[in-house]
Parts: sequence; C-alpha cells; structure tokens
Amino acid sequence: MDAQGSRAPRKEARERYEMLRQALRAEGAKFRFRWRALESALREQRTLHAEIQELQDQVERAKRLKPKPDARIEVPVLEERLRQIEGRHGRSTREMLESAAAAEQGIRKALQAAAEIVESSLSLVALTAPEYVRPGWTVVELVQAGMTGLMAAVERFQVRTGRRFSPFAERKIRRAITQAMAKRPGSTRHGAR
Repeated sequence: MDAQGSRAPRKEARERYEMLRQALRAEGAKFRFRWRALESALREQRTLHAEIQELQDQVERAKRLKPKPDARIEVPVLEERLRQIEGRHGRSTREMLESAAAAEQGIRKALQAAAEIVESSLSLVALTAPEYVRPGWTVVELVQAGMTGLMAAVERFQVRTGRRFSPFAERKIRRAITQAMAKRPGSTRHGAR
C-alpha cells in the first residue's frame, strides 16, 4: 500500500473525530456542571452573609439617624441578634464575612477547574461512545450518557490517591453508557448459554 492510500483512512478518521468533538461541545453546553455539596454550602454562606450584612446595615442606619425613642430599642435588639449569630458560629461577624468571601472565591475556582477538566476530557467521551453504537442508538445519545459519566468522574475523583484521572474517568464513562443502554426498554441482556 502506498503512502497516499494510508493517509485517506487517517484523514477520514480525523474528520470524524473533529465532527464528534464538535457534537460533544454542543451537547456539553447543555449540561450545567454542578457540585451539589459545594452549591448547598455556597447557598448557606450567602444566606448567612446577607443576614449579617443586613443586620449591620440596620444598626448603622439606626445609629446615624437622629435618636428616636423606638431607634434606641431597635439598636440593642439588632446587636443582640448579631451576638447570637457570633455565639452560634464561634467567630466574629467580620471573620464570618471574610471567610464567606474566601469560601465563595474558592468554590468558584473549584467549579472553574472542574469545568476545565470536563472540557479537556471531552476526547475520552468522543473516543469511547462510538464503541457502544448499536441498532437504535445514535452516537449523540451515547455521548450524552458518557458526559454524565465524565461529570460524575470529575465529582468523585480524588487527587490524593495518586492515580491518573483518565483511566478513572473512562471507567465512569463506560459505566454510564452501559447503564443508559440497560435502562432503555427492549434492551434485555441475555447471559451466555
């Protein structure tokens, strides 16, 4: 076989790979990557942050305005509420606001890193999904299932174990695809006889 004849299949394979990669990017945009635990922690932090900020603003407004008989009562009540929050969390409100801002920034960085890992690992899904094409299944459906597996891999991967991410992710991708195929009606598995 000459050099020109061996380039044609490579070119076709590369074009097919690029087509699948573009389809993956389009499908990946539909998924909103979320870490449930991080999001709930962030919501709690935001709620606490908003409550503390509102109480501090009310205290400042009450102190700035001309003292009225009802304002004198309101300030101690607000300050007592702030002290209750400090007692419950064991830190000053200033420390809690600083830690909430730092936590929010850290969570944003973690979500950005996870999104980058998903983006850079799209080729794993693109290479794995076509292996499972069966009658009644399109590559796009398998890619969608593989994307859920990839996102689960990003959520569950632990760097400190010292293992590589790609074999771990590939296992999760394959599992997600086979589970999706098994859930569809009419896809009964038959054991060897």
